[in-house]
Amino acid sequence: MSDKIKGSPSIYKEDNIFPKSINFITSHDGFTLKDLVTFNRKHNFANREQNRDGDNHNNSWNHGTEGPTTNLLINDLRKRQQKNLILSLLISKGVPMILMGDEIGRSQGGNNNSWCQNNLLGWMNWEHGQQDLELLEYFKYVIKIRKKLINIFNPSFFPNNQTNENIPTYHWHGTKLDSPDWSSWSHTVAFSINKDKTSPLVWIGLNAYSKSIDFPLPKCKYNWLKVIDTSMSEIFEPLTINEKSVSIKSRSSLLIISEEVFGAKNNLF
Repeated sequence: MSDKIKGSPSIYKEDNIFPKSINFITSHDGFTLKDLVTFNRKHNFANREQNRDGDNHNNSWNHGTEGPTTNLLINDLRKRQQKNLILSLLISKGVPMILMGDEIGRSQGGNNNSWCQNNLLGWMNWEHGQQDLELLEYFKYVIKIRKKLINIFNPSFFPNNQTNENIPTYHWHGTKLDSPDWSSWSHTVAFSINKDKTSPLVWIGLNAYSKSIDFPLPKCKYNWLKVIDTSMSEIFEPLTINEKSVSIKSRSSLLIISEEVFGAKNNLF
């Protein structure tokens, strides 16, 4: 995962500072983002090929129930997972590609090969009353943050007087600073992007575990501001963090930004 967040240097060479990758979670072939967290298997019978068409390897998880449900806990977790996935995409180096409709929770009913469906299965939903407006606002907010911090997340040239030597660098952490757990059974990772070894600009924590996990924060000369917490349903004003660590709820993510980046929390945008 660290390789993809950094723009796939294993493919484009470690010493390549400027990213060349196209990053995406979903595309026109396969599940939509909502279906990715709603179905364990494809449901392509409407295509009249006895469900033989479409890929069988979807890397999806229905979170306990196949398809739509009235279970509020499952629906909340599915929403949170969509937010986690899009955050991981938009904090990564490279050009993000977003599937049409993922921003409003568009579903194809588990159909992962809808090219032949000139109907509701394949159409975009333009009716606001049937869109997931909470997810839409989240998408817009994360995109706004990415654009504001583009020289940190995705530098495409040397801004101002930056050189190869002082371009922001990645520092990987876990439940201990500078000690990421890359084992196959690990469900947590965190990283900071620093302008130098002792000056972190942003910190991101990802907790895919089933319980809350405490993460220590690297020392920062300025206040840390929490700007995204995917466990919360609403966008909130930046919150100053005075503690030396943060707790990330189960299957949630945090984005924390140094006040140095904006000058003050009220200047976020």
